[in-house]
Order: sequence, then C-alpha cells, then structure tokens
Amino acid sequence: MADTAAHLVDRVLPEVPVRQWVLTLPYPLRYRCAYDAKLASEVLRAFVQALFAELRRRSRQHWGVRAQQCGAVTFIQRFGSAMNLNLHFHTLALDGVYADTGNPSAAPRFLPLPPLGDDDLARVLAGTARRLERLVA
Repeated sequence: MADTAAHLVDRVLPEVPVRQWVLTLPYPLRYRCAYDAKLASEVLRAFVQALFAELRRRSRQHWGVRAQQCGAVTFIQRFGSAMNLNLHFHTLALDGVYADTGNPSAAPRFLPLPPLGDDDLARVLAGTARRLERLVA
C-alpha cells in the first residue's frame, strides 16, 4: 500500500491540490456490485461523471473557462474495517481543472477551485443519484 501511495505521489499525480472522495452505496447495490464487476464499473463511471460535471460547472463559474479537463484515480475497496463485505470507492480527484491555453505547443494551465460548499456537495450527490437511478432501472 505504501509503495502504491509513493508511486502516485512521485509519478502519477501532478503537484496540484487533490481531494479524496469516498462513495459508499446502499446495501442492496453494494452487494450487487461486489459480485458484478460490470455493474461496479458503471456505478463508478456514474459517480465520476457527476463529479467532473460539478468541477467543470464550478470552473466556468469561478474562472469563466469552458474547455476543461479533470483528473482522478480510484481505488475500489471491497471490505470494511471489520473485514465485512463493504464495496466502496476511494477517488483521488484533482481539486481543479486544466484549461486549454489555445496554444498547441503550450502545456495546459491548472486552475484550482475554491473550497466546496454544501450546495456543491449536494449537486455531486444529486447528479450521482440521478445517474444511478437510471442505471439500475
């Protein structure tokens, strides 16, 4: 585990603010995802899409930019601290976006975002819930 963390810090994640998000699921969906890798992947995709949509919305509001790229890496944890079956997702997401500078030879510019408010968290949750409802329907 320490080797993975060192690898992420040294070689994968850029030196920008990073926020950890933990997605836990209702028990029935949690158990289905534990045995259905395709469903677990689709659930994670729904969460990341909702998260990235909110980051892009906040960057348009705060910075006034449109063409942004987000970044994240997720680890799926299958057990709780009591070694019980408890599939959940730990996502390390860049706490900002990369904006295109318009110059193909220039590197994209990272635009950090201000701290999240309750409304921002509620939008990520609502977006995730909407996507998950469509997915399991």
